[in-house]
Amino acid sequence: MRYSAVIDTNVLVSALLSPKNDSATVQVIEKVLKKEITILYSDEILNEYTDVLNRKKFN
Repeated sequence: MRYSAVIDTNVLVSALLSPKNDSATVQVIEKVLKKEITILYSDEILNEYTDVLNRKKFN
């Protein structure tokens, strides 16, 4: 079964920073990459991803 979801910025950032491959956030992103979850988004969400990921603390 395929699911659709909005991926919160916190989930994305947590997955990218997680040292654990079995964390819930990493598992969500893995399902996105395997096309088991389709990401729903808007321009506002994409802008938030860009703003957050470009912060100095995330280098």
